[in-house]
Amino acid sequence: MPVAPRFALGFFKNYLALLDDIDSDSPSRDPELIAADIMRAQPTLRRVLQDCGEWLRATGKTPGGRVEHREAILRAQGVLRDRDAVERAFAPAGPQFPASGFHSWVWETAAPLWTTKHYRQAVAAAAGNLSLKVQSKLDRWDVADHALMTEALSEKPPAPGKPRLRVPATPGRPFEEALQGGTLFFARGVFSLLRNPATHNVTEEWEEQRALEALAALSVLARVLDAATVEAAD
Repeated sequence: MPVAPRFALGFFKNYLALLDDIDSDSPSRDPELIAADIMRAQPTLRRVLQDCGEWLRATGKTPGGRVEHREAILRAQGVLRDRDAVERAFAPAGPQFPASGFHSWVWETAAPLWTTKHYRQAVAAAAGNLSLKVQSKLDRWDVADHALMTEALSEKPPAPGKPRLRVPATPGRPFEEALQGGTLFFARGVFSLLRNPATHNVTEEWEEQRALEALAALSVLARVLDAATVEAAD
């Protein structure tokens, strides 16, 4: 497991401070005590440096050895600070897409919160807006969210006051006929797995990647529901 850059950079800073102290004309304490701290830190130093591709030959007991340590640490600091950029530069090319390409039901409410880095709140707002759009499409205001999706996408015939959403399908094509049930399960899963945690776990902060994937799932669902037709009872 690669060393955590934050830990390594902090460790290097403290180790360099020890080297500065022992090489100073007026050390802050007994040089033998400083040397002992340096020796105790060296097993960790060697391990961290090796993770960055650096190896030490000298022990650091002499001024020349400490110079080698300083130079190795400087190179390792460069590796750690550039590691993410280098990995991105040499990583296989992947698809990139603008979030503004998400379905409008999702992005129109997520965008203001996204720009302020409130990622969890952006997902909660997008899910709430998707539910609102379905309520409006069905003129159904007595249920929302998970319950709304369950009733709107039910394969049962519509009832008075309970219209359904029908996903377009060609009769006789099994994979298309399964779209209705698939959309129902997907919608219920989206609201249980994404909307509920985003809305109710108010103390939890979401990372950007997690929230982006959640918005993508909501956008997929929004496109299907937007294209679905309304079937009302006679």
